[in-house]
Amino acid sequence: METRRVLLREVREDDFPALFLWRNTRTFRSFFHHTNVSVDFAGFRDEFRWDSLVRPFQYVIEKKANHQPIGLTFVHTYSDVARECFLNVFLDEASRRVGFGVDVFALFYRFLFEIVGIERVYVDVFAANSFSLAGSRHIGLKQADTVVVRDTRTDSPNEVVRFVGDRTLLLKIYNLLEKLC
Repeated sequence: METRRVLLREVREDDFPALFLWRNTRTFRSFFHHTNVSVDFAGFRDEFRWDSLVRPFQYVIEKKANHQPIGLTFVHTYSDVARECFLNVFLDEASRRVGFGVDVFALFYRFLFEIVGIERVYVDVFAANSFSLAGSRHIGLKQADTVVVRDTRTDSPNEVVRFVGDRTLLLKIYNLLEKLC
């Protein structure tokens, strides 16, 4: 899966150093991972193997201009029965706010609906993340709910906006991908 700028590919062993660095960043631990505890490299490898068992679709985001990994995208809470999942996109700090997330979302969304047969995709965005909120709305996701979750580091509340998308967005995704490819 690729656009002019990014390639989504399987995770390789040589990606582990970058994934390990991202895994231990505060952003990744706070917003993308099921635990906010830092781990050593051996612990990361074990954790990644376990995560891979419960995350059937997980891809490195590679910047095509330099062939360097710039992020990770994956689904969680995938249900083969309900035909739904949650989609996550993590980009390293230098690759945020320059449009790579749109490329990744559009590619993965199309893949999930066309190849996997998903019927609904959910995206959770922290309310403080105005860039991702605007992008989710602009691409056509519908706001489904707002929930408050506890930040396990500070025990403070955080608002999370849940968006949902279905097959009705595919035409918009196709048109977007025509421009990006």
